[in-house]
Amino acid sequence: MALLAQAITTEQPERRITALRDITPDDLARYSATLPDVLLRRARHVVYENARVLAAVDALKLGDGAALGELLYASHASLRDDYQVSCAELDAVVEIARSVPGVLGARMMGGGFGGSALALVRRGALPALAAALASEYPRRAGRTGELHVCQIADGPQSMLGIRE
Repeated sequence: MALLAQAITTEQPERRITALRDITPDDLARYSATLPDVLLRRARHVVYENARVLAAVDALKLGDGAALGELLYASHASLRDDYQVSCAELDAVVEIARSVPGVLGARMMGGGFGGSALALVRRGALPALAAALASEYPRRAGRTGELHVCQIADGPQSMLGIRE
C-alpha cells in the first residue's frame, strides 16, 4: 500500500491514502508498475473486492440474483488467482456448482482449514446441485463433503419479529 500511496500522492498531493480502500481500480491501473507482481495481485484483489462488495449491495437492492452470482464467481476467481488462498477442493466445488443450471454464483469462504463454498442457487436447482456435488466432488477431491442448505431472510430483525 505504501508504494501505491507514495506514487499517487506524488502526483496528487491532496489525496489522503491510509489503506487500500482509498485506492480505486483506476489508481491501480495507472500506478500498477510501482508494485512487484505478488503485491500487485494482492492489491488488485483487495481493490476489486471492495468494488465487488459495493456492486453486490446494489444487486441485492435491485433483487438481481444473476448480477450477484457473477460477482460471487469473480470474487472466487480473485481469491484463487490474485490472493491465492483457495485450494483444489474449493475450486472443484465452485466449478461443479457453475456447471449446474440454476446456480447463479459461488465462491469460497472461510479458509485456513480448507474452508467452505457459498453458492447462490435457485430453489429448484438444489436437487441437481446436490447430485452433481455427490457424484463429482469425491471423484475430483478424493473425499466427500457436506451440503448445508440455508435460506436468505430479511435479516436479524425478521427472525426476532422486529420491523422498522
